[in-house]
Amino acid sequence: MSIIAGVLLFVSWTWPCSLPKDLPGPQRFWYLPWGLNGVLEVAANFETMLEYCLNASTLYGGGTWAVQMPKIGIIRGGLFFLTEPASVKHVLKDNFDNYVKGEAIHDALSEFLGDGIFVADGPMWKFHRKVAIAVEYNCDFQLLHHAPSFS
Repeated sequence: MSIIAGVLLFVSWTWPCSLPKDLPGPQRFWYLPWGLNGVLEVAANFETMLEYCLNASTLYGGGTWAVQMPKIGIIRGGLFFLTEPASVKHVLKDNFDNYVKGEAIHDALSEFLGDGIFVADGPMWKFHRKVAIAVEYNCDFQLLHHAPSFS
């Protein structure tokens, strides 16, 4: 009986969030529970993930699209891909406070990425963003960015 209760608890805890039906992305099959279709889609294209994302963005109309995933680890139910500049601006600049990374992301990635712009939230993120913008517009950085490659 406790095994059944454990399985039911696991299923309810990991069941993916429901994505909006009008949001494009790989087919969501009702007979594959826990967002396994998303896991299979990502796993099948893991070796060529960047090419897959580019092709999928074209296939799904060049806008925002999503892959449903189980709520395990830091993914929490789905992977969202923003490919329109207006959507990226909305998330990263205009409405950033509504897209908090949270403690789970910080705890999972801070050992690897430190406490920089990719992990920070709130005032610390704004500080790192200002530093990144200042570096990007620095004259020396612009010259380095456009330097010829010798490879």
